Amino acid sequence: MTAQPLEPSEPPQASESSQLPEALPEESPAPVTGRSATFFALVAAAVALAVLGGGALLEVDARPALQLAAFAITVVAGIEDLRTRKIRNVLTAPALVLAFAGAPSYPSAALAVVVAPLPLLALAILQPGGMGMGDVKLAAVAGALAGLRAVPAWWVATALAGGLLGVIAIIRGGRRGSTMAYGPALVLAIGWVMFGPGAR
Repeated sequence: MTAQPLEPSEPPQASESSQLPEALPEESPAPVTGRSATFFALVAAAVALAVLGGGALLEVDARPALQLAAFAITVVAGIEDLRTRKIRNVLTAPALVLAFAGAPSYPSAALAVVVAPLPLLALAILQPGGMGMGDVKLAAVAGALAGLRAVPAWWVATALAGGLLGVIAIIRGGRRGSTMAYGPALVLAIGWVMFGPGAR
């Protein structure tokens, strides 16, 4: 009696219940979109109208309060730029609305919003890695806060503050030519123009 050759047995298949489910990709947080910036800008506009209306009823000039609120937002933007190297539209958009609403002269503020960011815009175009559009937008807020006549003083203060922060960064171990957060310099210059000697 000859032995029959054994057929190779198929390896046991794992049951569906024993198969491990594939790991699902982690969901990244939803980015802040332009709609969010528009929403916050509309909220700021509503707040500005309410504050100005209340000031008119009480016969009190409420515009300085709006400018202080706008400056406070720029401080937050400067701190965020220092930590993340980004200045978000959700900060610059409402700050611009509040700064413009609180301006003593709307024509002067409108011109300053256009003129103040021009040097930074030129740098952002010529050297994209060194200057971001967030800085340009923050400069527009600075123009609304400073007014057209104070824009040159703000430019000088920004250059001095930027140079000082650059020296501090090098002393603390940074390399020459490396990028740095420029938002804090813009905010320091805004504070100087608003509250320093000769402030309007």
